[in-house]
Amino acid sequence: MTNAYLPILFVACIAFLAPFLSQRVTRGIVPTVVIEILLGILVGPGGLNWLHSNQTLAFLAGFGFTYLMFLSGVELDFEMVLSSSKGETPLWRDGLIFFLAVAAVTALIVFPLAAAHVLTHPYFFLGLICTTSMGIVVPALKESRWLSHPLGQRILGVALALDFFPLLYLAGYTSIRASGQARSLLLVIFLFLAMALIYRFAQQFQNHAFVQLLKKSETEFSVRGAFALILLFVALAQGLGTQVVLGAFLAGVVVSLLVKKHSVFTQKINSIGYGFFLPFFFVNVGLTFQFSTAKHSWHFWVILLVLFLAMYLTKFLPSAFLLRMIPMKQRIGVGALLGSQLSLMLLASKLGQQLGVLSADMANGLILLAIISCIVSPPIFSRLVGHNKEALPIEQETSLSLDLLPENWTAQHIEIRNRRYAGRRVASLQLPRDVLIVSVKRNDEILVPRGTTRLERFDTLQVIGDTTVIEAVRLMLSGETLSFRPSTSRQK
Repeated sequence: MTNAYLPILFVACIAFLAPFLSQRVTRGIVPTVVIEILLGILVGPGGLNWLHSNQTLAFLAGFGFTYLMFLSGVELDFEMVLSSSKGETPLWRDGLIFFLAVAAVTALIVFPLAAAHVLTHPYFFLGLICTTSMGIVVPALKESRWLSHPLGQRILGVALALDFFPLLYLAGYTSIRASGQARSLLLVIFLFLAMALIYRFAQQFQNHAFVQLLKKSETEFSVRGAFALILLFVALAQGLGTQVVLGAFLAGVVVSLLVKKHSVFTQKINSIGYGFFLPFFFVNVGLTFQFSTAKHSWHFWVILLVLFLAMYLTKFLPSAFLLRMIPMKQRIGVGALLGSQLSLMLLASKLGQQLGVLSADMANGLILLAIISCIVSPPIFSRLVGHNKEALPIEQETSLSLDLLPENWTAQHIEIRNRRYAGRRVASLQLPRDVLIVSVKRNDEILVPRGTTRLERFDTLQVIGDTTVIEAVRLMLSGETLSFRPSTSRQK
């Protein structure tokens, strides 16, 4: 009798070992998800032949990928993308301009290659090469302590655009390709309208007294609602004949608009995904990976090499011309980081096979390129861009001696909860002269604040100042009062 739980046990063991191998063996250079894919290849038919993908694993992997797209939507920070300081370009505009530049460079590469019969289906590769991997960009920025810096925020905004717009493009392309009619795009638009209606309904519904009571109970009402929302959008997308991953992504967007960032709820849904569903998808990618170097012609390898170079060239050129506020060396590093691809590359390889655009060998070749890009991009970024010198490791946090402060001065830790100050620069706060911000604690980092440092909700500020004035500042930043009139004279 076959043990139905044995394949699931294999995947669970791989998911348990992958973070350890990522941190201890590769020192975090190789992401956990890449380790999961490599271990899947090792134990699968292409390696030790210990494990094969079956119907159960295929279902869990399929839902895992759907959940990955859902989490991609949840991670969209609309407050950050839409916010801008006075005199600065909004992040969404920077991202859109960068995406259009990447798309233009990509078009200049793929269409001549198609005319030379090196590539077929250039419109498919146009969407494929434009993408980047948020799962690689965010950890790399965080590890190098650039995530909270204005440069890191700009890179993040660009990465969001390179993740979001190609997904919409591929959804429209697959809809037209599958049906053969341009009017199928109307179905995608209808899905967006459904998202807007469901968001408005959920926005009114979540403030109902009965719903608030259920949230306080032990029934995990919010988590149940999230899964119901995923399946609602997936079923709706499938019924309309569009991609179910687009439906899952839009479900995540609805959650992102409704739920506060860094809340207990978002921690729960992330734990469910990264702790259970997502490993099934990434390990299954390795199990189904079949790649033999012996049976491929030189033409096949030339195509892969051209695609690999195009993945980076299309990011290097826009970075060189649009990021002039940093040295050329760092622009190349940013381009290398944005050249990494993973989730959307895996999605495109699956869609390409389903549509008949890609052969099985080419789909596996794209997966190979994604794995290589995830391994080489973060070290290049770290080498060329370096660590942010303004951000100190958490171990360097020090406490202030109150004996050294002026009379009537004190030190407090103030958490920013007021949405009005999310995305604001320190210089724009117009704090009174009797108040100084000493440090900004964000996640596991301590930032040395400058006038250009951009604040985020749930940052903890270490503030010193006059006892009476600092209390008013605390009320202002925590949202307990709406405004504060700056003092122009120092109290004696």
